[in-house]
Amino acid sequence: MSLPTGTYVIQRSSFQAQEPLFITLPDGREGAPATVLPPRDNPEEQEWEIKRSSDGRYTIGNNKAEKYLGFGGNPEFNKRIVATGKPQEWEFRPFNGPFGLLLVPVDGPKLVVDVAPATVYPPLLALMPLREGDDRQAWQFIRRN
Repeated sequence: MSLPTGTYVIQRSSFQAQEPLFITLPDGREGAPATVLPPRDNPEEQEWEIKRSSDGRYTIGNNKAEKYLGFGGNPEFNKRIVATGKPQEWEFRPFNGPFGLLLVPVDGPKLVVDVAPATVYPPLLALMPLREGDDRQAWQFIRRN
């Protein structure tokens, strides 16, 4: 499944969530962690410009912060997802459940963007092992424009 270029919010697809949770960049500084939070008073923190390249890969940028969703370096288990000034390429893979996409780092086919296991608030995002059939790893992209 491919997404057209545009502005989206990226919502946790899990049916187990009590309320909608969105990928959020509350701090736009280089290296600041990406989190998952309910809808915010400042919606620009949760709006992402998705751009598809000719090779089918994507970049995910936050216009307010002028940063990209990335991790820097090579994809590794538990590497934090952070704000980066350099575009990071991603692959979007269909989830085998009722809806959603997996965010997969290029050259990291067994890793996906997921909530990190650390028990902190707000929850942080990290590259985690793919768990086949686990809807909690899928994300729904809701177009804003």
